[in-house]
Amino acid sequence: MGADSDDDEVLAVGFDNFDVLDGLEFAPVSSERPWVVAMDRCRAAAALPQRALARQQQVCFMKVLAELGGHRCHGDEMREAGVIDYAIDTVRGLDLHDPLDRPLLLWSCRAIRKVSCPNRLNRRRVRAAGGLPVLIPVLDCGEEPVVLECCHLFKNVCYGHGVARNEMRELGGVNALMRVLLTERFGNATWRAAVALCGLCWATPLNLELITSTPGVMEAIELRLGDKPPWKTAVGLKALRRHLALRTAGQGGGGRGGGRDRR
Repeated sequence: MGADSDDDEVLAVGFDNFDVLDGLEFAPVSSERPWVVAMDRCRAAAALPQRALARQQQVCFMKVLAELGGHRCHGDEMREAGVIDYAIDTVRGLDLHDPLDRPLLLWSCRAIRKVSCPNRLNRRRVRAAGGLPVLIPVLDCGEEPVVLECCHLFKNVCYGHGVARNEMRELGGVNALMRVLLTERFGNATWRAAVALCGLCWATPLNLELITSTPGVMEAIELRLGDKPPWKTAVGLKALRRHLALRTAGQGGGGRGGGRDRR
């Protein structure tokens, strides 16, 4: 559904110039910050008796939160207002295999990714709010656009966050990403999974060992990333190659796994 598909409904819930796809121009009819208004309207939409209409309205306002989260200057205020916690709670309440819930699932994941990307405190908040055990099962929902978004989310959330990288392994997130990587029917999601796996091995030897010891995974990572991966991904890929070479030579693992662990 387009966010501006019904002007009357848009004005009724408190926004003018409501266009989340072409760059938002907000004019909230409230003194509240736009992300606070969007959360309030999203909560109100969830209470609508018609479930399909409720989901459409929720998607509209989750798109607003995702757009706002993409602007670095809003990150701290959005965290303090509870946007990250709200998006995680939204995912927690959805049926991962219900087609009616999937658009909201996708935009909730995107909102979390956008608001956490440039802000270390926001990345930490995702974990502190219990986000990892809620989000990891999304990788197995079977819908590629949602899975792709979730792979991208984990790449962002675990950057510079060693505790989250270890928790991803302990909660089965690394295994879930490897399943995505090896799913033949997926396209771009497999590339995103390869990038996320390279990020998860930074300064995390146990993740290095798990990834390099799982049959077919290193070959799939090499195939997806090719000769010129993004530079941050290249550091993780180099660490994986080095670790695999040591394992093949019978020398075990060792080493910090590339990069400095910014906790």
